[in-house]
Amino acid sequence: MFVNESRFKGADFRDIPLLANREVWLRKTVMGPDGQPELDEDGRTVKDTVKVMPAQLKEAVDAGRSRYLAERAEHARQASRAAEHEAPRAQRSVER
Repeated sequence: MFVNESRFKGADFRDIPLLANREVWLRKTVMGPDGQPELDEDGRTVKDTVKVMPAQLKEAVDAGRSRYLAERAEHARQASRAAEHEAPRAQRSVER
């Protein structure tokens, strides 16, 4: 599918047009434990299909982004605390 850059957020984002009253089919190839695609009895690759409404898709993307941002914020807080903890130690070694 060809998708142009976002009209709303700029060149780093993409808008994917979806109709609100039509379900979206998300398909992926089923992989075996060895990392190879699984085949059916006819020799064709097995596909896993999930059908969702666009509103559900938006909610899932929003929830995933919220979790991602929360994890990033927590990581930044931990790094900041570690830097504050290390700064006095580094200052003492310079004074000696």
